[in-house]
Amino acid sequence: MLSVLIPASNAAPDLAALMRALVPAAVEGLVREVGVADPAPDAETEALCEAAGAVLVRGGLGAAAAVAKGELMLVAAPELRLPEAWMRRLGEALGRGVRQGLIRGERAGGLFRARPRAVLAGRDTVIAAGDFTALRRRVRGPWLN
Repeated sequence: MLSVLIPASNAAPDLAALMRALVPAAVEGLVREVGVADPAPDAETEALCEAAGAVLVRGGLGAAAAVAKGELMLVAAPELRLPEAWMRRLGEALGRGVRQGLIRGERAGGLFRARPRAVLAGRDTVIAAGDFTALRRRVRGPWLN
């Protein structure tokens, strides 16, 4: 099961949409927990995390990874929009032993984004990267969608 980490600096509207998309994955057992890393969260982000049962970490991505329960993490930008079959594809990849990879996400109209909006990686890799940009550079693939 995955820990999903979202580095979100006061991005409550995007964060809410992403959290809604993660609910089926939590019900199916793919997602164990959701953590939101925000060094200075606003009241809206705090309320959203509390209502959704997400762990709010007042710090960066490395701090959130350090307290996450899972060893395998899906780090997702708050603006990520997951393609329809993302759970199935990610579950299949995990079943094949994939332990790192990239997810592009979608734009309106179902078109894939050019750069990764989510990264699958182990705890040590996430902590060593420190932030989402460095993590995207560190993990080269495979593409998981």
